[in-house]
Amino acid sequence: MPRHREAHDGHVRHVLAAWLFLVLIGAAPAPAPAAPAEVRFGMYVTGIHGPDVVNNSYDLNLYLWWVSDTRTIDPESDLQIVNGRQWQVRGANTRTLPDGRHYSAAFVTATVNHNWNLRRFPFDRHVLRVIFETPYTASELRLVPDILDSKLSDLVDLPGFRLGTLRLLEHVKGYDTRFGLGTEKADQFSRVVMELEVARDSQYLVTTQFTGLLAANLISLLMYMVNVSSLGIRATLATTAILAGVGNVYTLGEHVTRAARSLLVSQLATATFLMVLVALVTSIAAEWLLERDRSQAAVRLNWTVCIVVTTLFLAYVTWLIVEAMS
Repeated sequence: MPRHREAHDGHVRHVLAAWLFLVLIGAAPAPAPAAPAEVRFGMYVTGIHGPDVVNNSYDLNLYLWWVSDTRTIDPESDLQIVNGRQWQVRGANTRTLPDGRHYSAAFVTATVNHNWNLRRFPFDRHVLRVIFETPYTASELRLVPDILDSKLSDLVDLPGFRLGTLRLLEHVKGYDTRFGLGTEKADQFSRVVMELEVARDSQYLVTTQFTGLLAANLISLLMYMVNVSSLGIRATLATTAILAGVGNVYTLGEHVTRAARSLLVSQLATATFLMVLVALVTSIAAEWLLERDRSQAAVRLNWTVCIVVTTLFLAYVTWLIVEAMS
């Protein structure tokens, strides 16, 4: 009987020990997930050219590199330009640095999407953005911008624009799809966004490309200086002003072609032609008053309209330019 009880007690102890072991195993915290690999990502921009307003794009040349302690990046297969229309990788190479880190690099040419909003031409500003990504999720890999070594080359020149400072920012972005993987939620991906602000060289454009509109306005003001009885001379000046304005619109060439949607250019041209029209109508009205021996009324009408129209025109143009430059 004692032996039976001892055996029973031993069995109970084994069961309790096994239960306690299972409880402890279940209560033990799950191992922490591995930290994502960090890849230092940088670039040296050697060219920005071919701004295409019609197709909303521009071309970019740059040298890219990836440096990591644990992961090797293949530029041929791992590089993704999210807002790139197309890109080509040249001279891709990978090697191990003397300190054991993995280094990859390549020269890349790309056509990048950009909406060239020319509403405020010739005072428009743009932020050129290029979004770089890899096929790996943010839990696997994080791209860390190499701010220190990333630069614009002295060779970069975008005619007609002043270039700002190159900026690199990291964003973690998810997509509204699970890509058919059946996961509980969509994966997120680490991105590096290159930003470069460019401002149009408006001072050059205003002084060289808008002289016709300026001349048209000056001629329309000159019409008020001519004697109210000289309708023929005034009509000739009005014709000259119209030709100067219309000629300027057609000879702006490439800039006006690109600014076809420029609200500012349309508003300035409309205001100019209204100035000429008002001056011509005023001349006809003054001639009508003269025919009825009301010379003082004709002179008074002429100068009143001149002062009012000039004031309104200058205020309107100033407002347009301030708004465009803000």
